[in-house]
Amino acid sequence: MSTSAGEGVGYVPFLAYGAVTLRKQREKPAPHNPQTLGEHIRRRRLELRLTQRAAGQVFGVSRDALAWWENGTRNPEPAHVRAILEFLGYDPRPEPSGFAEELRFTRYRLGHEQAAFATALSVPLPTLRAWECRCFEPAAGRMAAIRARMAVLASAE
Repeated sequence: MSTSAGEGVGYVPFLAYGAVTLRKQREKPAPHNPQTLGEHIRRRRLELRLTQRAAGQVFGVSRDALAWWENGTRNPEPAHVRAILEFLGYDPRPEPSGFAEELRFTRYRLGHEQAAFATALSVPLPTLRAWECRCFEPAAGRMAAIRARMAVLASAE
């Protein structure tokens, strides 16, 4: 270790860095009128005074994953939506307006991936994918049967 001539301070000559100051980043305030699922999560988390790490443990995800949801960078997987809705105590998502949105809305609420949801509805996976992407819709009779099956699945939850 050497001593600085001007200040009499010890330093390591091969270490090119000086003093490092660590600063804690301030938390963004909770949104007044949350629009996205991530904004609703942030508002509820701050109401409960939880850190992102602690809230992430509630959902079984990392702090980074929760931060991505809150910032709108990524959306939660269907498997996490059920836990999120329980955490919030309500469902902030708008009501679905069409059959494709109704399928996706119910699938996420139940926490199913497409394959598991197709099995639960007793339809082939490619058919479910085509319905969700609005490639086509089933005939009226089959649509009514699918809606009835979704209602049974939702009520069994």
